Amino acid sequence: MPAHAPTIVFRVDAGLDLGGGHAHRCLAAACEMRAAGWNCVFASRPETFSIVPAIAGEGFSRHEVISRPEVEPRALADAFANVDVLLVDHYERGADFEQACGAWAARVVAIDDRPNRPHAADMLIDPTVGRQAREYRGLVPLGCRLLCGPEYALQRPEFASLRAAALARRAEARVERVLVSVGATDPRDLTSWYLDALDMARIECRIDVVLGARATRAQAIAARAAASSGRIRLHLDTTEMAALMARADLALGAAGGSALERCCLGLPAIIAVVADNQADIARGLADAGAATVLAYGGKEASDGCATTIARLARNPTLLGSMSRAAARLSDGLGAKRVATALADLIGGDATVRHGRKGKRHRRKNIG
Repeated sequence: MPAHAPTIVFRVDAGLDLGGGHAHRCLAAACEMRAAGWNCVFASRPETFSIVPAIAGEGFSRHEVISRPEVEPRALADAFANVDVLLVDHYERGADFEQACGAWAARVVAIDDRPNRPHAADMLIDPTVGRQAREYRGLVPLGCRLLCGPEYALQRPEFASLRAAALARRAEARVERVLVSVGATDPRDLTSWYLDALDMARIECRIDVVLGARATRAQAIAARAAASSGRIRLHLDTTEMAALMARADLALGAAGGSALERCCLGLPAIIAVVADNQADIARGLADAGAATVLAYGGKEASDGCATTIARLARNPTLLGSMSRAAARLSDGLGAKRVATALADLIGGDATVRHGRKGKRHRRKNIG
């Protein structure tokens, strides 16, 4: 690690339609980087900081950007100087944006979960289950370091710290507490769909529901919880996600960033795919035996979800098998591995970076 405190800028957004998953995994990385002595800054659209208030709550520096990729690199260059790493976690910022930002950031790192577009990055992180580095062949520059697979999933340290106790509890393989968590904003109201299915399944359980305060249906879900005689408890903008997962016996959610957090704690899950980028994640979890993937929407799908919930509640052998399969996928230490890799990156090949204030010569050869 260099003698000076290195700086990393996270270019990531959250929004009512986008959700908060990208920002949350960058937040996990930022917590680990700060513990390792880095300065961390979030460069995001203004609404990001209301969708994910934990960024401010953790005390990280914030820089509001105008979301226009054609002007962003120049605006960011005016705002920042001598930045060691720009980390881009954004489906609408690819190779052109990364290449342009190379003028002011010594290194560029990308996070992605679909090998379907080019990147001009020094490092790329894809934590999807089953992802292989060869899938990015031809999409990244020669020499780009690829960190692929769930061992690089970005999770906050409390997940690893609760892992042993959570896995010990899973040995009982019962369903007495269900966690419903589908993301910060849940624009498709998957939460209500799951609650309907739980009513149809007719199992005795307590239900914890996690939502962001700005979720479209937050008020309606709050009213439903208030009328449930204590069966449903709503947690808005919670900072206790790891503890809620550790206490749960079954999760109902989506195939987003929290999927591997559940795995770290050995939490069996029923998941629905609600966005194209979640398909690979869901497939990997299902193939590993860590989750059951369902179609979403319509009465037939609701009946199927209720039947699946009831089947798992009655089958401790299957529940235990899913828990063990999930736990094998993630140990919660991905952020530490990424932090180590980033420290190596900024201390690496001097032929790519010619001095901190000199011109940076990015390899343009992709293939």
